[in-house]
Order: sequence, then C-alpha cells, then structure tokens
Amino acid sequence: MTDDHVRIYPVREDMRFQTVTWTVERVAWALLALVPLAAVAGLFSHGPLSNKTAEAANSALSVEYERFQRMTVQARFVVRVSSIGTEEVRLRLSPPFQRIYDIQSMQPEPVRSSAGGDGLDLYFRPVKGELTAVIWATPREFGNFKLRGESDVSEAVNIPVLIYP
Repeated sequence: MTDDHVRIYPVREDMRFQTVTWTVERVAWALLALVPLAAVAGLFSHGPLSNKTAEAANSALSVEYERFQRMTVQARFVVRVSSIGTEEVRLRLSPPFQRIYDIQSMQPEPVRSSAGGDGLDLYFRPVKGELTAVIWATPREFGNFKLRGESDVSEAVNIPVLIYP
C-alpha cells in the first residue's frame, strides 16, 4: 500500500502539497536559525564580521571602524597616524562624514578644527611621533556610504560603511 492510499480514508489529503509544505517549513527553520547566528557574528552591527581596518598604502594612516552600523547607535572610529617629525597632524574627514554623523566625543580633543566644503579638518598634536584618536559619532542617515579619511603624512583611506535603519 502506498502512502497515497493510506491518506484517502477518512479524509482525502493532498500528500504532494503536504511534502512541499514540510520542505518549505524546514528551509524556514534553517533561515530562522541563521539570522541570530549572523547577528552574533556581527552582520548587523557589533561583531567580528563588522570590524574592519582600512590602511593607507604607506601604512602611515589606518582607521579601525565597524562597516555595519545602526542609525542612532554610536559608532567608534580609531584613527592612527604615524607622524614622525611633525608638530601637528591634520586629519581630514570627507564631506559625507560631516553630513552623516553627529560627533559625540573625541579623544584626544583636537587643538583646532574647521569645517568646509572639503570636509572636516581636525588638527592634533602627536605624542612621540604617533597619533591615536578615537572618534565617537552617531549616524543620522541610513544607507551605503563611501567615506574617506586623509592626513598630510599619508594617502587617503576609503571607509565604506553600511548603516542600517
């Protein structure tokens, strides 16, 4: 006796439809299990998949950041500049950075700063020929953005960021 014969009495069942439904259900279970794993791994924000370091070709400038961010959640940018022999280091952040982010705090505080059409210029005094600055900023917009950071002693660094709503 086949399974189709067993399913006729007392109620007729469409077994082909039932097996397709079971398959779809199992695939949905697998997808639902993958979503929390992706979140823990950092696909939606904080985590190993999100952490990224962008470095200039001459290694004089590097930026650590999270490539997956959430709108209204503070993001951290750690900027390292090797500035041997200079008294003041200029860090320029591109105009999209200025437009997209509200800067909450910076450590250390810049000596001076200016904003214009070219972006946000921050001037720091390096300690022992190296600058490490931490910028905490909150995104105001969501989307896929290509930010840039540059310094007088280095080439520009591209900082691609995806900000979720």
